[in-house]
Amino acid sequence: MYVVSNAGCRDKDIPLMQRAESEMLDQGRDVKLVLRNDLALIAVQGPTMTKALQPLTNVDLAKLYFMQSAVTTVCGVKNCRITRCGYTGEDGVEISIPQDHVEKVVEALLESKNTKVI
Repeated sequence: MYVVSNAGCRDKDIPLMQRAESEMLDQGRDVKLVLRNDLALIAVQGPTMTKALQPLTNVDLAKLYFMQSAVTTVCGVKNCRITRCGYTGEDGVEISIPQDHVEKVVEALLESKNTKVI
């Protein structure tokens, strides 16, 4: 399971997940909690999301349905996870990306002729 916790809830979410991991291990389940601090999150929302993002990735966004995710390449950056979501009420994605590449990807998105910044 891949979880992106709201940063404002981090102090509650991490101990909750650690307790759940401990309980499951005590029950003999095969589980391991892996916390990552080397990722950034880019949210791309709105009706032109696919037009702006599709040229920058090798995953077919038309086949990525709501709440599905794929590990893929974005702007040549490997190991990015694109998750289809829409918390604004619009179609959108969240891109989990190695933080040392986030500036490059955001700049490429902003340069896309199909991006509207509001």
